[in-house]
Amino acid sequence: MSTRQAPLRVALAALFFCGSVLAETAYVRDTLYVPLRAEPNSEAAPVRQALKSGTRVEILNPTIESGYRLVRFQEPNGNTVDGYIQTQYLVSEPIARDQLRALETALEAAEQVNNLLKAELDSVLETQSNAQEAAAQAIERLTQTEDELARIKLLSSDAQNLADQLAQAQKRLETQSATLVKLQSSQAERRQEAEQRWFLIGSGIVFLSLLIGFWVSRRIYHRSLSGGWS
Repeated sequence: MSTRQAPLRVALAALFFCGSVLAETAYVRDTLYVPLRAEPNSEAAPVRQALKSGTRVEILNPTIESGYRLVRFQEPNGNTVDGYIQTQYLVSEPIARDQLRALETALEAAEQVNNLLKAELDSVLETQSNAQEAAAQAIERLTQTEDELARIKLLSSDAQNLADQLAQAQKRLETQSATLVKLQSSQAERRQEAEQRWFLIGSGIVFLSLLIGFWVSRRIYHRSLSGGWS
């Protein structure tokens, strides 16, 4: 950039900036005020000075040659006023401003309905999520219950086997106990018989010893009488 062009560019920029600051934005007004007259001509006195565009009226007769129609207007206080208004100012639909307001109202209502539906959808999704979680927990508990049932069945089978083995062992114990009682009784009888035999043998030995002792003493006595041992 040359040194000569720099001041020119700065001046143009300053001018543009000042023009932007001093510029003022404005809009064309679309509001229209129409007089409501007592007779169907422009010279008649107005019944109401001006009706604002968008005002709702009720048409009472067809268009006449002068281009006016008889209409009825209801004031905010509830009073009704009849008068003539030019047909060119009447339309079959609300003006754009009122339609826009109606659309905005409908849009706001639709947004409210949408928010309600969204909240309801969120609630339904949350309920569905909770239901799925509850179902998963129920399935897990069912699986645990089935495993526990299988374990109980296995323990029951083992317990039954142990009970059968215990019953068999008890029967064997009873049989062995009976056998032991018989053996003990037999041993007692044998011991008693042995004691009796030993008693008889001991008595016999004692008696025999007494006889031998008596015989020996007799012999010694007879020897001493005969004068010595022969």
